[in-house]
Amino acid sequence: MAKARRTRSGVAKLFLGVECMAKWRSIHSVEPGSVLADDVFSPDGRLIRKCGAQLEQRHIEAMKIWGVNEIALESDDEEQVEEQNGVFHPDLEPFRAQVDPFFPHSVKRNPFIGELYRLALLERSYGSSSDEPWKYDLLQGAEEGTGGEAALPGLNELVLQEVRLVSYPAIYFQIKDVLESPLSSASHIADVVSKDSSLSARLLKLVNSSFFGFRKRIESITRAVAIIGSRELTTLALGVAAVRTFGEVPSGLLDMQTFWRHSIAVGVFARILASFRKIPERERMFVGGLLHDVGRLVLLRRAPKQMLSVIREARGSGRPMQEIELDRFGYSHAQVGAALLREWKIPDTLVELVRRHHSPLRSTAPEQTGLVTAADTLAIALQIGTSGSLNVPSLPPEEWERAGLSPRSLEPAVTQGRRQIEEIFSLFF
Repeated sequence: MAKARRTRSGVAKLFLGVECMAKWRSIHSVEPGSVLADDVFSPDGRLIRKCGAQLEQRHIEAMKIWGVNEIALESDDEEQVEEQNGVFHPDLEPFRAQVDPFFPHSVKRNPFIGELYRLALLERSYGSSSDEPWKYDLLQGAEEGTGGEAALPGLNELVLQEVRLVSYPAIYFQIKDVLESPLSSASHIADVVSKDSSLSARLLKLVNSSFFGFRKRIESITRAVAIIGSRELTTLALGVAAVRTFGEVPSGLLDMQTFWRHSIAVGVFARILASFRKIPERERMFVGGLLHDVGRLVLLRRAPKQMLSVIREARGSGRPMQEIELDRFGYSHAQVGAALLREWKIPDTLVELVRRHHSPLRSTAPEQTGLVTAADTLAIALQIGTSGSLNVPSLPPEEWERAGLSPRSLEPAVTQGRRQIEEIFSLFF
């Protein structure tokens, strides 16, 4: 049996029993004559070449221009992994002990969870996760227990108190006012954004990253508005401003970079999965993923000891954190986040993504919300940062399918998302 490779640029499929064996290759190492083992999409979701196509040099050069980093190729016979009734490659066995405690028992019964499990094992085999996986401690120095903390107020009062503490940047509302004016133009919006040098600089970096994959560099906010669209740029401005707003909250209590790495990963995966589904306004999906756990920041700020107890109970029992939050406080972080965004007059479509990201089938937009849910589950499974939850949710297949996803869509999302996550994270931090 061929030994599985340890790099992403040429790893064989390690979930045995699949119909098509493939190896992932960097686009820069692909030779003409190679045969695609999966469809190839551009970073914005456009289909470039279909599975089974034999590549010519011009196809390879076109993929480089489109910003494709890795593609799946059919393996040579000597690299094929022989089938063994759907079990995992033995080279992955050492990593099971690191992954098993955080996955539900439905790994074998649920094809989506099974695929997440395979991807998690692969991530560990790459050595890309921390040396001590699944050991995040979000609360720095908080004592266990609930003593010494007053009971949290009701949801509405909690949110009003938080709004008094953390005011949303006025720049967003200025952009929103211009956008809603029938006389506004791209130059008007650009003028408002450009008044905030930090915001405009970060937006330009984001627009010129692999997140969009434009061929030519965009040098001005006016050009960015013209190419991306005023509403899309406004949505991105909302996300960038949100990270800046919460950048120092709560100081000394949270590993904020770990929190935002997870949030960025969820946003990136949600946008990529939305591109697979040809859903418009993908920037809204990114911002919905970026903001999905802001309610947890509020709870951690207001009740650190109680939230530490919630985190430890969730890790010990396997219960979802939002269920324990409901038991302790009478509301969950999803409800807190939605109420906070509503108080800030954030669009209802974004509020819904945050409010229902743990219950997408109850959402007024179940497909879009389901994509955020799937993205969150994917980021948790791959250990890309954390907001406290380490246990992989046991989403039933119907929730994945309602979002229009298949197990085969998860690995391409991870492949496309890796570089984008790191680029955006470095942009913010």
